[in-house]
Amino acid sequence: MGKIKDSFKNFKSYVSNHKRKTIIISSIVLAIILIILFIVLMISCSGKEKQHNYSEYVLVKDENGKLYIKRECSNKNCKEPVEKQEVPEGNWTPKLKEGTTDVYELTKTINGIEFKTEVKASTTTTTSEVKVVANCTTKGKVLYKTITDGIEFTYEEETPKDLNNHNYELKIDKQPTATEEGLSHKECSRCHDKKNENTVVEKITCDHTNATKVEKVAATCTTDGMEEYYHCPDCNNDLVKVDDKYQLAQSLTIEKLGHDFSTKWTEDQAATCKTKGSKSHHCSRCSEVSDITEIEMKAHTPSGWIDDSAPTIEADGSRHKECNVCHTKLEEEVIPYESSVNIFKYSITDDKVTITGLVDECSETKISIPRFIGDKPVVGIADGAFSWKKSIESMRIPDSVETIGESAFFICANLKSIILPKNLETINKDTFQYCSFDNVIIPEGVTSIGEAAFNGCENLTSITLPESLTTINESAFYSSGLKKVVIPKNVTTIDENAFSKCNNLESVTILNESKEDKYKTKIENYAFQNCYKLVEVYNLSNQDFAFGDDDKTNGGITQYAKVIHTKLEEESIIRTTQNGLYDYYVYENEYGLLVYNGNETSITLPTKSELDNHDYIIYRDFESDNESLENVVFPEGIISIGESAFESTSLENIVLPDSLKTIGESAFKASKLKTVILPISLTTIGDDAFASNDDCKFFYKGTEELFNDITGNKNVTDISTPKYYSENKPETNNSNYWHFVGDVPTIWS
Repeated sequence: MGKIKDSFKNFKSYVSNHKRKTIIISSIVLAIILIILFIVLMISCSGKEKQHNYSEYVLVKDENGKLYIKRECSNKNCKEPVEKQEVPEGNWTPKLKEGTTDVYELTKTINGIEFKTEVKASTTTTTSEVKVVANCTTKGKVLYKTITDGIEFTYEEETPKDLNNHNYELKIDKQPTATEEGLSHKECSRCHDKKNENTVVEKITCDHTNATKVEKVAATCTTDGMEEYYHCPDCNNDLVKVDDKYQLAQSLTIEKLGHDFSTKWTEDQAATCKTKGSKSHHCSRCSEVSDITEIEMKAHTPSGWIDDSAPTIEADGSRHKECNVCHTKLEEEVIPYESSVNIFKYSITDDKVTITGLVDECSETKISIPRFIGDKPVVGIADGAFSWKKSIESMRIPDSVETIGESAFFICANLKSIILPKNLETINKDTFQYCSFDNVIIPEGVTSIGEAAFNGCENLTSITLPESLTTINESAFYSSGLKKVVIPKNVTTIDENAFSKCNNLESVTILNESKEDKYKTKIENYAFQNCYKLVEVYNLSNQDFAFGDDDKTNGGITQYAKVIHTKLEEESIIRTTQNGLYDYYVYENEYGLLVYNGNETSITLPTKSELDNHDYIIYRDFESDNESLENVVFPEGIISIGESAFESTSLENIVLPDSLKTIGESAFKASKLKTVILPISLTTIGDDAFASNDDCKFFYKGTEELFNDITGNKNVTDISTPKYYSENKPETNNSNYWHFVGDVPTIWS
């Protein structure tokens, strides 16, 4: 029982302690909740600021005289009880607010911005001042001043025009004189309103004491005249004297007379044989004229023939007729150079002359065939007429000649100049074979160039072919010296060997653009055979040209070509040195010497500086078969000498440059060489490079071993055992070595 009581006491104590703890904790929690609610309430109240309750604006001045607009908030404890704004400077325009007696609406515009406000005034006074008086044309202006509670405002208002406010001035319409009354009216200077019109102005009294005489002015054809009169400055009247008394002048004008033209013509400018003249009818009173008429020019007065220049074999002479008066040339005439008819052989058929040759005793070198023999025209030159006449140097053929026979000038070896007739249609077979002219112009109208017509003309470097040309026959220009040829657009046939073996031919242009086979330019087999220097072709035709075509494909025109152009405007690869002596090509950085344009027997080849400072090759057949070439200087920069470049020349002693690497086949074959100095730079010597130079001695600048490297240890049959260079005298076999004594290669002994 005692334990139970103790346990009950302990339980009551536990419960009592537990209740106290619970009450304390609950009180603390409640306090925290109340604090949070208070904070939330404060935050909520602070976000909802109470609105101001402002009064109306009032206008006030501060102690410094600045103008402000102010209003006050009537809320208690308002943090901003007064709102105050400074009024911008300038005049305000006040206007009494409708329905009030003491509230003014104020407006003010500054920099385009309109300010508006209201002000309540306890006392207001307004005064006005007229600034611009209104009149009949102008509105007025009134300046108003308003004082509100001691604050002054100004503004202006316009007033309407005052149509009764005129500025009338007296105007005289007619001046009074001594004899007549005047008239006047009044007129506003502003709006020109008139009143009192036609008011009479009394006459003035004048004795004309100061009147002065005005002399008579005679009338002319075109202007009125004036009778004699007097002018009084006092009364401003024009007067006349009648019986020595002044009277007002009634009419002083003398009417103009008008022209009085003669019925006879007057020559104003005489006609001449150069200019027209003129004539007209003249007025008898003045310089005026009428009916101006042209007078035709007079006929010239011709002179006889006057010689201007005498004819020569190189050029025609001329003469003219002129007017003896004005010296105008009336007629001109060519005087052709004509050799004496006595030097010619000829035949006559149907009253037409054909030249058949020269008389045996003829020694003339410059021949000009006459147009007429007697009264019969010369129309032809017979076959072989001048063949083998090596004495002829120049030939002029008149336009009357229509035909030139076959072989007419065959082997005229010294014929260097020829002028062909304009009426020629055909150049016949062998006509100019082996002649020596360098340039020929084939006249328009020629359609065919015959077989071998210019065969062997080695000096012929330029020829002009006409558009009328259609056919170039077999061997027409075989072995000629042509360098460039333009084949006209109407040529349909280039026959076999037409340009074969033209050793200097560099460029050919085909102009025929026809798409029809029958009109295309057909190039027969071998037409350009052995044209080794033909490195450039302009192909405008519709035919396919390919590099390396053989002699049977388009005549071999592109067999040696480096470039085939398809447009004329494409730049040529052919160049000429500045001194004009050498032609060369430039293609893909390769420079090649093609042609020597001179005729000297001793030449110096171009230096590198003459060819853009570039190494170059001497192209194949450069001067082959030029037996007159005796000496060539080979400068540094030459790296190769082409095949047959100097074959069959007359060279004796040559020194090849240290830049040289290659000598082509037959390069110096049969060239009469006596000594050759070979450079150590050589790497290749072609077959027969020096063949048929049996007495030639060869001096090699290198050793025997180096020379064997060049020849591949083979015996080069066209080079006898060379001598090898040694600066010092060898101990043995002296005869196999050489050195320079001055510039002369010398074998050690």
